Amino acid sequence: SPSGKIVEGSSVTLTCSSDANPPVKIYTWFKGSTSVGNGDTYNIPNIRSEDSGEYTCQSRNEHGERRSTAVQINVQYPPKNVSVSISGEIVEGSSVNLTCSSNGNPHVNNYTWFREGGASPVGSGRSYTITNITAEHTGLYYCVAQNEHGAQNGTVMVTVKTQSLSAVWIAVGGGSFLLLLLAVFICVYRAQKRPARTGYSETKQDDVLYTTVTHSRSRPVKSAPSGAADVLYSTVRIQCDEVTSIDQQGEPQYDNVTFLHHTAATR
Repeated sequence: SPSGKIVEGSSVTLTCSSDANPPVKIYTWFKGSTSVGNGDTYNIPNIRSEDSGEYTCQSRNEHGERRSTAVQINVQYPPKNVSVSISGEIVEGSSVNLTCSSNGNPHVNNYTWFREGGASPVGSGRSYTITNITAEHTGLYYCVAQNEHGAQNGTVMVTVKTQSLSAVWIAVGGGSFLLLLLAVFICVYRAQKRPARTGYSETKQDDVLYTTVTHSRSRPVKSAPSGAADVLYSTVRIQCDEVTSIDQQGEPQYDNVTFLHHTAATR
């Protein structure tokens, strides 16, 4: 049975013993249900994490065989397969979360974040968040995963995208278009809610309405003296009343219009 911690890269030797008469001369080693070796000892040089598991030995003589109790080999090792993932779109003004993951035995619980070119760490813990990211945050970031047996780095490149001017214009244009649609909707809504006018309304230009016309002429006057140089005329007055009412059929009624025309007066 092994004693103490088994660290990756070391050598481990398993030894099997038994009492039998006649003595046991055949020993077989198993990892799980798979045979892995023979002899009363089983040596694993430069042990790896893949060698972890349950081991047993089987002893046999001419009268029978018997398998030993299992021994568990737990190989400890420093962090492996360290990687960094990014969540969120890397655009100016957004928040970006960097997450570090790794395999290790014992479990890795010590993470430190660095930015390339900086001597001091920028964060700690399995995750590192950059809020309100700007172009100045562009660069190579790496996390150091560490346990009692060693450390390993994982890197990621952060490239911050700047918002293009066209995208800004599209946003502004879209907002203006929505405001225009809203204004049109309000105008239409108010027009539909406005009450209809009663009484007289403006007449279309292509509609011609006539009233009753009376034309009166005064009696003829005497001829003007032959010596008269000028003839004076009186003013012609046209009198037209407005619409007074609307009949039951919806047609407007008009008052009579009188034209007064006087003949020329003698001077």
